[in-house]
Amino acid sequence: EVTHTFPCSYDSPPAVIATTVMKGSENPNFNVFVTDVTNCQCTFRTSGYFTGYVYYQAIQNDGVYKMPDIGRTMEVKTVAFSNINTQTYTFTVNSGAGFTCVPIVTATADNDVNVFITALSKTAVTVEVSQSNYNGNVYIQAIEKGC
Repeated sequence: EVTHTFPCSYDSPPAVIATTVMKGSENPNFNVFVTDVTNCQCTFRTSGYFTGYVYYQAIQNDGVYKMPDIGRTMEVKTVAFSNINTQTYTFTVNSGAGFTCVPIVTATADNDVNVFITALSKTAVTVEVSQSNYNGNVYIQAIEKGC
């Protein structure tokens, strides 16, 4: 477990997405969990002893963002789970019309559970967690890709 201090202090706890990476072409095959998110820091926990890197993104607010440097659109959403393990979120990008192609989606929970994308389309994503009756948040980032 590693506690990371953000380079800036947010007004409220940001949505944080993380993934494990190793040098070279090896697939680390480790899950990373983002917990204890505050305005200033978060804690990364992995599913086993891990000596690679954890890359993360922290975004302040839910919403749709333009990424002008790569000409793409990204949507960020915090999905609250309350005693359930599956949720479907409908994208609001393009005034609710969705993405022009099926987006690339990453999802991370704020507790120690596995997160799975079980369905994905241009207009919605279904997220499932490994714990029934889960109470917590799942942070979703959907990024438009070229068709």
